[in-house]
Amino acid sequence: MTLIARCKSIVGEPAPAGAPGAIAYEDDFYGWATQQAGFLASGEIDELDLANLAEELAELARGEFRNLAQTYRALLLNVLKWDCQPEKRTRTCWAAIETQRGRVKDLLVDNPSLTLRLDEAGARGYREARLRMARETMLSLDAMPETCPYNARTILSRPFDLG
Repeated sequence: MTLIARCKSIVGEPAPAGAPGAIAYEDDFYGWATQQAGFLASGEIDELDLANLAEELAELARGEFRNLAQTYRALLLNVLKWDCQPEKRTRTCWAAIETQRGRVKDLLVDNPSLTLRLDEAGARGYREARLRMARETMLSLDAMPETCPYNARTILSRPFDLG
């Protein structure tokens, strides 16, 4: 089954934008979104709500970046724990580092253009990771660099050995 056929089977035939069955973006997002998918699937380009579609696509892109920054934050938190508390290194921390590195790499495979924003995601993630590290460990913020000391290439490939 083609993608267009699948969309049509899921959303049915869309009502034209000006018709009584047209769904307003502000009134019913789900209904609006499925209707827009139907318009796209059936090639009814003139019926598309282009302004709201553009905004929703931009929000999807921002969401992917936020996901990268959050995943990077989790990675950096565990790397900070590893580096700032060498006497407390555990297999659990090592596993968390490896898991989060895998997630970052998967996000970059799925969204290669996010590689261009990796430093920005790292800076945003580090800021939050540093604060959380201080709260969780009772270490002073002064015990950690103010700006991220790790570059993306290093953090994604550096070996972490338990000893």
